[in-house]
Amino acid sequence: MHARTLRIASIVLAAAALLIGYGASRLLVQNQPAALGGLGGDFTLQSARGPVSLVDFRGQIVPIYFGYTYCPDACPMSLAKLGMAMRRLTPEEREQIQPIFISIDPERDTPQRLAEYVTHFDARMLGLSGSAEAVAAVARRYGVYYKAQKADAADDAYLVDHTSRTFVVDRNGELLPPLAHATPIDEVAQALRDALR
Repeated sequence: MHARTLRIASIVLAAAALLIGYGASRLLVQNQPAALGGLGGDFTLQSARGPVSLVDFRGQIVPIYFGYTYCPDACPMSLAKLGMAMRRLTPEEREQIQPIFISIDPERDTPQRLAEYVTHFDARMLGLSGSAEAVAAVARRYGVYYKAQKADAADDAYLVDHTSRTFVVDRNGELLPPLAHATPIDEVAQALRDALR
């Protein structure tokens, strides 16, 4: 466990140093936001504390990132940037924001594993999972692509190709323009501040 904590800490530090850009061979980076028409909407998935619905956070800003805990690069980079952006906000601003990390790998990412993982990035962040069908339905609703790259059915050390962008849901549950993977930390923080207005 200590080795895993050190590994995650080193990834967070690398994210702070790099900020943007690297060659992730199994990453689908979408730098141009898709049209928002019809995207977004409520959902209910599982956390380590029980069911969580997006509607639970009406009145707050909800940044959402889809990924998986075994992701070697894109997910820790994006979550670290989100966590650093949160720390650039005032305590009053942070209280109005609920970050969510949704696993697109429910086969390996249990709610308990997610709860431990997200604390490395932000104390307020919630990790959510569910059945493969439930996760796929939410991903479709948000226009998220993902596909496991398994050599065979028994392979448990696989990677998952996936969309890497941060979705931002406003106080009324409406989807704002998503943040591209390469968005700098200052711009992530400003987007969150703008959403609070």
